Amino acid sequence: MSWRPPVRSSEALVQDETETIGCELCGAAALEASRVQLALWEEERLVVVEDVPALVCRGCGERFYDDETAMRLDMLRGTGFPPGRAASEMAVEVFRLPDLGPRRDG
Repeated sequence: MSWRPPVRSSEALVQDETETIGCELCGAAALEASRVQLALWEEERLVVVEDVPALVCRGCGERFYDDETAMRLDMLRGTGFPPGRAASEMAVEVFRLPDLGPRRDG
């Protein structure tokens, strides 16, 4: 799943500890506070940002980010993700869709 701007402000996401906030996409009853990874394209490079706070829908898995997190991600993206500042490096496997077998058009 890729990063997208928040759909609500942080105040709307965390209104009252006793109130359950539902998913705006699937309508599931609850969102769960979590730390996630984001995969982002920076020109021709794929970068991963770890330990990103998010509210994750238990129903569909959609992620919602508060205003501060979105701003910090924008600031990080503005740096161009300098390789010298990376916490670590990982190798990823690359696939091509035609190699995954015959296409089924139904």
